[in-house]
Amino acid sequence: MTTTRADFLPLHGALPLTGMAGTATSWSYEPEFLRQLVAGVPSLLGVQDPILA
Repeated sequence: MTTTRADFLPLHGALPLTGMAGTATSWSYEPEFLRQLVAGVPSLLGVQDPILA
């Protein structure tokens, strides 16, 4: 089974497509990218992230 970008969209709606489609271009933004990703996932799940709390 192959995993496509579309398969991840429902679960990772907060994940910027640029990070999924072009990791080479997003490396320079990795810290901010990861911060937004970590901050976005808990809100999607409806829980508070204990790491950021």
